[in-house]
Amino acid sequence: GATSGFTSDLIFYPDHDLVISSTSNIFGGSQFAEVLPSLIAETLLDLPKSDIDWVEDLGVPLSKSFYDRLLAPTDDLPPKIPKKPATFANNLSAYVGEYSDPQFGTFVIGLEKGNKTTTLTYKFNEFTSTLKHYHNDAFVASLDEPLFHYDALITFSTDPVSGRGRDKKKQSITRMQIQEVPGAMGISKKVFKKRRV
Repeated sequence: GATSGFTSDLIFYPDHDLVISSTSNIFGGSQFAEVLPSLIAETLLDLPKSDIDWVEDLGVPLSKSFYDRLLAPTDDLPPKIPKKPATFANNLSAYVGEYSDPQFGTFVIGLEKGNKTTTLTYKFNEFTSTLKHYHNDAFVASLDEPLFHYDALITFSTDPVSGRGRDKKKQSITRMQIQEVPGAMGISKKVFKKRRV
């Protein structure tokens, strides 16, 4: 089994009536969990000493490769549509509010005012960052943490427009959705509804 930060393996050696269980609760620790059973089996089964140092030759390079991939910039965003401003580009406060889901909790979208610019920000649990406009009502949220970095596309939308000739700009933002994010544990494509004040 595996989730972000927790892994477990059972390795069977049926000819020797041996099963080795390996568990890890370290983010990225599964690389050691993969090589540790071989080191244990080599010792328990009194096998000839291998030329391979299970930790230095395999465990460390596998872990390094894992973290290199994790920290590398991702390009998982859909193609950008040029010259497509946000519906409320002149009124970013339309996006501000709390967007919640019963399972995942609440995203708080706020405004940060600088000398010449106003920027949207987000807070979700312990994660905070700014939102950068991408196209239409989509913004990029960057998560830049010590153990991982990725960009996720957050899209805001209004209630479905009914009838002809309705002006979308007169509708208020009511929903927020996160694009498909690798390893996002179910939060991808989830619709967060804006709390009415």
